[in-house]
Amino acid sequence: MAHQTIAEPTRIGRAGAVPNPDRMRNGGLCLLGAAALIGLAVAIGGWAWLLVWPALNLTLVGFAYVFDLPNVFGKQPDGTVALANKALILPYLLANWAVWHTRQAFSTEPPYHRLTDAILIGRRQRPHEFPPDIDAIIDLTCEFREATGDRPRADYHSFPILDGTGTDPDRLRDFLERIDTAGSVTFIHCAAGHGRVATVAASLLLKRGLARDADDAAQMVRAVRPLAVMGTDQRRIVEAMARFYAGA
Repeated sequence: MAHQTIAEPTRIGRAGAVPNPDRMRNGGLCLLGAAALIGLAVAIGGWAWLLVWPALNLTLVGFAYVFDLPNVFGKQPDGTVALANKALILPYLLANWAVWHTRQAFSTEPPYHRLTDAILIGRRQRPHEFPPDIDAIIDLTCEFREATGDRPRADYHSFPILDGTGTDPDRLRDFLERIDTAGSVTFIHCAAGHGRVATVAASLLLKRGLARDADDAAQMVRAVRPLAVMGTDQRRIVEAMARFYAGA
């Protein structure tokens, strides 16, 4: 098949493109939080100046969202997080870790679901939770280190996406073309197994010819994992992928 490029209007959130409301909202909240912490430090003084560190964390994360820079988190190809990045945004990472573990303690949602015979979808797994007999793992988190230990012997692929957002459709298309092999059983996960997973799983369904269009792909994902709902930007990406594969 000849190389094709998704039309420029589908490049969401890049320079010269339409601003991404999901990223702008998340980035704005982080920057507002940073401003609030700085305000407290100035107002209280003394020990409160310690709040400058998490304020700087939130500023960095806010800019990561505004400018779509998941590499701020330092996620490496092997699933680890670079030590320098970890030290720089440690308060944010610790808060994220605490929220994730608290959420899982009260969640009744299974860690993963089988979407098709060859595609499984779910949240970030604890070392003992990985589904057996998988050939490839697609890790969409940028904010977490990938679990090791009892992880199955499968090809690991890191594709960092900021939580609650999407990615460039051409970048996703190129990634799937590079790592997806015929007959491979693939497990796709993000932190909670919802928006980012729905985006990439729906795109993979379209690539493999298992869904007719974006609506069909989204419905297939939600039928097995009801909370896997895409945001506005994520939906646009799947629609762009559907147009590409329809014309391939």
